[in-house]
Amino acid sequence: PMIPNTLFLTTILLLAVVDDVTPLIAQIRPPKASSVCVYSTKAKSRKAKVGSGKTSGFGSPKKASTKFDVGAALLRSEKLYDSLEKSSYSSTISSDSGPSSTIFREHVVSVRSASSAAFSDWVPVCQLGVLSSSSAPPPSDSAVMSSCVSYLAREVCHSSSLASPPGVPRSDAEFGVEPLSDFLDHVYEAVVKPSSGGSAMSSAEAREALGVEADDSDEDVKKKYRKITLRCHPDRFVSDPDGDEARAGAREFDRAAKAYEVLSATSRAASYYEGLGGKGRSAFGAVRVEDVGKERTAMRMDVEVGGYRAAVRCLDPDVPSFFVARNGAR
Repeated sequence: PMIPNTLFLTTILLLAVVDDVTPLIAQIRPPKASSVCVYSTKAKSRKAKVGSGKTSGFGSPKKASTKFDVGAALLRSEKLYDSLEKSSYSSTISSDSGPSSTIFREHVVSVRSASSAAFSDWVPVCQLGVLSSSSAPPPSDSAVMSSCVSYLAREVCHSSSLASPPGVPRSDAEFGVEPLSDFLDHVYEAVVKPSSGGSAMSSAEAREALGVEADDSDEDVKKKYRKITLRCHPDRFVSDPDGDEARAGAREFDRAAKAYEVLSATSRAASYYEGLGGKGRSAFGAVRVEDVGKERTAMRMDVEVGGYRAAVRCLDPDVPSFFVARNGAR
């Protein structure tokens, strides 16, 4: 009769112990995995075995790939350009040997591409500014230009799309650089500014202006051009330079010169843009582009010890639009 009582008491005691331990077990036991899991179970076990705190490799959470925002990059570059330009006028660099002034060199970058009719010949699209120390300039100007254009090639190509969407394709784009002073003297003041809003003369308009046909030879074109220039030359109107006849002759003379430039063999055989300015603009030249977007060591160095900073800024849209229109009219 005592055995049942003993079993009864033992059963009650065990139940009490289980009730006390259950919350502890619940705390120790991990919760069930949710239906959405960042890591795979294999990756967890592999990480535990390796004992590394890194989460790279198979099974690690995939980071969203951040696409390069070239529009935002161009805006940042334009702000940097303004900052570099201002600093070249107002600030100096302190060094052990005393203050050292900076120089800010400005260039114009042009692009062209064989796969784009709008950019079949050079089209100036932006300015390139390079800040360096006057006492410790970069070792090679050509190398610096190549490095700067390589680093900012994406921004340069994007600036071309603002003139003629979708712009020049970077895959086969060529880049040319020249000092801003040469560009202003031989390109802007001589060609773009007098063109009344950037309009380009087509080949058909040029033939009409000179009175020639499409199948006329280069010699025929030259004869017609000389005939018009002799008839309308300003020296023929010295007695009344402000008269109606003189003004009409000046307009026809200018129109004939522009038409001959479009139709001449030199303009058709070589790059029109490269020929502007003649020998006085010999500084223009193509640069080699490598490692697009890669920042060079000198771009991180202090300017006072030979480093430099570079940025680009878009040209006035009328400038590239003029050359895009001319390329389309060829």
